[in-house]
Amino acid sequence: MYVRSFPAMGEKYRLSDDALGTSTNPAYFLHNWRADGREIVYVAADRRTVVSVSVAPGPVFEASAPRRLFTAPANTIWLAMLPTGERFLLTGPASEVPPVHSIVLNWPALIERN
Repeated sequence: MYVRSFPAMGEKYRLSDDALGTSTNPAYFLHNWRADGREIVYVAADRRTVVSVSVAPGPVFEASAPRRLFTAPANTIWLAMLPTGERFLLTGPASEVPPVHSIVLNWPALIERN
């Protein structure tokens, strides 16, 4: 994961860390900046490790080492963070177990009994 100034494309800074189970050419996704601009949270290349990096915005970019926050469930599809960075919303399939369907034969007879 890299960051770079915008709109002027200045130097890019690496935020990711291979020690957190990432690769040198990772496919990071689901990144969120905290509303005050002092933290970025992302899901690492393993698609389960949620990582935080504290940043100090200013003329010289400074960032902390990446820190593992938690491991998301294997079926996580999306991650969103509150603007304060205090809570997360993770979405995924409703259930890993396929739904059960029942077939009721002669259902009109059941209605007549009630």
